Amino acid sequence: KWYGMANGSFVSWKPGEEPKVILDKEPDGKPWEVNDVALSAAGFAYLTTLKDPDKGRVTVVDLNKKTAAVAFDGATDADLVNPNGVAVSADGTALYVGISSYADRKKSCVYRFPVGADGLPDVAAGKKQRFANVSAPD
Repeated sequence: KWYGMANGSFVSWKPGEEPKVILDKEPDGKPWEVNDVALSAAGFAYLTTLKDPDKGRVTVVDLNKKTAAVAFDGATDADLVNPNGVAVSADGTALYVGISSYADRKKSCVYRFPVGADGLPDVAAGKKQRFANVSAPD
């Protein structure tokens, strides 16, 4: 099964079949602006959006329930602007997010956020220590 964007919606599909809409809008009701997607074996999708130089967010989609929650948003947390690049550990217990921070490269890095059984990353715990200091990760 494949996951991605089609006609402004987050969808899944199998080759040779039409895409099936999972969610047609972000949790705040706005159209999706997805940059990267990572999937966990536990049934969660992690979507990054870049937006403008001072924003961007990570959204967690529960693929089974077809619900979404914003994990963090650069509009309200200046340390987490421009999430660009996302990966999930093989066991699903960690989410790695590259923070490009275009306006302030000193804030660029990769964070490792612990992930709970509900699929949500523990942002406060992850921010306590950078996983990797790199400039403009993607």
